[in-house]
Amino acid sequence: MEAIQYITDTNGRKTGLFFNFQHPQTPDVLKKSLTNLQTELLKLYARNIPDAYLKDIKQLIAVYFAEKTTAKADKVWEEKNTRKMNC
Repeated sequence: MEAIQYITDTNGRKTGLFFNFQHPQTPDVLKKSLTNLQTELLKLYARNIPDAYLKDIKQLIAVYFAEKTTAKADKVWEEKNTRKMNC
């Protein structure tokens, strides 16, 4: 049994979570503070929105992080190629 467990509805969808206070890792999990992203997502999850919206939001988040990763990779690529040309 895990320190954090999900509560599911009759369709098997995760609708919440709870802490298993019997689990040895629970105190460590509870000591960690939430990140700014987790805090904002919790605010969003407090609203009951349609599943289609959740799918769209997940897609937006995936695209956002993919773009950030691509931009960072492009920057590294440019820097390495610039160094090769200057040698």
